[in-house]
Amino acid sequence: MNVSSFAYGVYVKGPNATIYGSDIQAANYTLYLYDSYNDLIYNNVFDGPVKVVNSTATWYVTPRPGTNVLGGKVIAGNAWLLPNGSGFSQVTPSSPSDPYICDEPYEVAPGQYDMNPLKYPQPSNASTVTQTTTYSTTTTTTSTTTVSETTSTTVTTTTQQAESQTLTGTSTSSTSTSTLPTNTVSPRAHSSPTTIYVAVGAVIAVIAAASAVVLIRRR
Repeated sequence: MNVSSFAYGVYVKGPNATIYGSDIQAANYTLYLYDSYNDLIYNNVFDGPVKVVNSTATWYVTPRPGTNVLGGKVIAGNAWLLPNGSGFSQVTPSSPSDPYICDEPYEVAPGQYDMNPLKYPQPSNASTVTQTTTYSTTTTTTSTTTVSETTSTTVTTTTQQAESQTLTGTSTSSTSTSTLPTNTVSPRAHSSPTTIYVAVGAVIAVIAAASAVVLIRRR
């Protein structure tokens, strides 16, 4: 839709209006919204002032490939012009990431923005639009050290051997030799069996010696 007027361009009253693909020129207001809400207005050229009274609207769409109203290759928001060349789309630089769109949003009315206003004029040498998203990843590495502890237990084996005792009489001698078995002593044992064996062997040897002495005396 192309509208040229010396007074008003498009007047909207009521909800749910959609305006797109229009080139509107007017001396007073290219667009006049009055008691209107839930409107969608994008991909238009407004060559002149816009008036918004008690109204709300969405003034852009997410950029997508397509031929816009200015002949560029991206469909997004609107082109905001003034006849003297000082319109927002005329003086605002293009975005580094998208040359068809201005580098900043345009405030159409208090609290209402065209987030993707079209750049005027559209670049003729731009062929593609590239958007790059960089993700920063932080990797945390946890190092686990395993400590191996070796406990060495030494068990001492004790071998005790009783001394040989020789008793000599007038005609009879008696020799008593006692060899005790080898015993392994546990580190936690409270008493030693080997000690008991030595004591018993010694008692037996004394008894044997006493018996020998008695026999000799009797003879």
